[in-house]
Amino acid sequence: DLTPPVIKSTISFKKSNKSNSVRGKTKKSHRSIFFIFSLIFFLLAFPFIVTITTAIGGGMLLKQAKSQAEKGKLTDALHSSQSAVTFLNLSDETATTLKAAVGVIGLSGQVAPLQSLVHAGKEVAQASTEFLQAGVQLQAILTSSRNASKEDFLLAIGTLKEAALSLQVIEAEDELPESYKKSLATLNKPLSLLINLIDTSPKLLGFDTKQQYLLLFQNNFELRPGGGFIGSYGLLQIDHGKIADLTIHDVYDADGKLKASIEPPFGLQRYMGAPHWFLRDSNFDPDFVRSASKAASFLKLETGENVNGVIGIDVSFLSSLLEATGPIVLPDYNKTLTKDNFYLLTQSQVENNFFPGSTQKKDFLRAAETELMKRIETRNFSYQKMVSLLTGAVEEKHLLFAFSDPAIQKLFAINNLSATLQEKRIADSTTYLDSVGVNEANIGQNKSNYYLKRSINQDITIDGEGVVNGVTTLTYANQSSATTPFGGDYKAYIRLIVPQGAVLTGIRVDKENKQIVEAVTDSRLYLATAFRPPEGIEVDTIDQDGKTQYGLLLSVPASHTRTISLSYTLLHKVNIDL
Repeated sequence: DLTPPVIKSTISFKKSNKSNSVRGKTKKSHRSIFFIFSLIFFLLAFPFIVTITTAIGGGMLLKQAKSQAEKGKLTDALHSSQSAVTFLNLSDETATTLKAAVGVIGLSGQVAPLQSLVHAGKEVAQASTEFLQAGVQLQAILTSSRNASKEDFLLAIGTLKEAALSLQVIEAEDELPESYKKSLATLNKPLSLLINLIDTSPKLLGFDTKQQYLLLFQNNFELRPGGGFIGSYGLLQIDHGKIADLTIHDVYDADGKLKASIEPPFGLQRYMGAPHWFLRDSNFDPDFVRSASKAASFLKLETGENVNGVIGIDVSFLSSLLEATGPIVLPDYNKTLTKDNFYLLTQSQVENNFFPGSTQKKDFLRAAETELMKRIETRNFSYQKMVSLLTGAVEEKHLLFAFSDPAIQKLFAINNLSATLQEKRIADSTTYLDSVGVNEANIGQNKSNYYLKRSINQDITIDGEGVVNGVTTLTYANQSSATTPFGGDYKAYIRLIVPQGAVLTGIRVDKENKQIVEAVTDSRLYLATAFRPPEGIEVDTIDQDGKTQYGLLLSVPASHTRTISLSYTLLHKVNIDL
């Protein structure tokens, strides 16, 4: 009987066909799901990965550009910055795609911070690229053996100014990560100065006509009102942005040529006994602009040289300059100048065994200047340190400027680059302009300021009637001794500078009240053989630039500390009812 096997065979065949159909449908479903997930990955994961990797790459390139720029490798830094722009542009585009894709599922808000961060990074990279392009152009102009045209220079500084403005705008938007903010914060003051002063640079750098500047090398360890005793001076010629000539001179060489007899200021003549006034003592006015003008006029009288401006440079600035450039070796002297030994080493070389007519000071300073210029010309130093140094020197008044051009001088004064006493603030009905300044002149003919530690404390009180009383307390610790080189007693002519009309009401020295008497300022009286100073502390008074200056003599013996308190009352009352 063959029927049962046939029936079984037929049933079995039908079952197998149905199973294959189900499996086929399952495979199609799997392929659909895989396609959907692939699409989601492409629309979400791929843009996310590209955004992150290109953002990281752009950030690393930007960091590399910063490092290269700090080392003076501007061309390399420019290439790195341009590559950073390319990476961050791509990151910005993919971040936009990612945001649109996740917007479908309502998650665009999660991507917005990332997109904002990438966009801010792109703007920084673009501004940095512009900045570096201008830097490379300026470097080529200023280091070329040929004189560049004024037009090329104007184009470069125009780009530089726009880039600086862009960086300031980016920082103001406050969308950067902390690391970027910190980097830009260090550039705030340099960028502000750059933007404010860059339009004066064509004239200052001699693109119109060659400029000559008087450099006053001021020893602030023998402090004077304008910065320090002028032991040497330089003449710097700038032509089309390049140093055409730089010479350094002993100030006594110039002073020896002065034929006119010029009476010194009261403080110099009365307390230091100076019979005549020379270039070396020209910076006796607390207002550097007037001191600089006097120095330029002395230079003209003594040497016949005319200058377009005066730049004050003190020992602290030169010392810190070596921190940026690194130590310099002086082969002829078998010495190495560093930030820490600069002052004492230089002082010993120029002072020890000095005799009239000696050229040892001039020779040593010229050797130091030559080696320093070599280091600067080869750009073998940290640009970041140099920018930080220059900004700090300007703020702390170790580097001062004054110019014969009134428009340029006004711009420098507004930016606090000239140490002028003229008031730039504006008073109104709700504002009282108070100010206090202390100005010193070391008239002991030593370098005791090197060993002097000082502090200042200012107390202001306003009584029930609106009367303003001030007490300025100065503490001086003279740490020199009988054996310290170039030290000794600190003999100083001190001026307290307060709002005009303020009345000096009291002086205490080491907590002891002193009698105040009007100073004898008539040279015919104090130069007389029989002159005897009056009892008490003599105080001379001058009104100038909307300020009143009270001058007096103070002495702090070596290894002693002295405190002096000056009390005063302001002329105008404060309206306490407002």
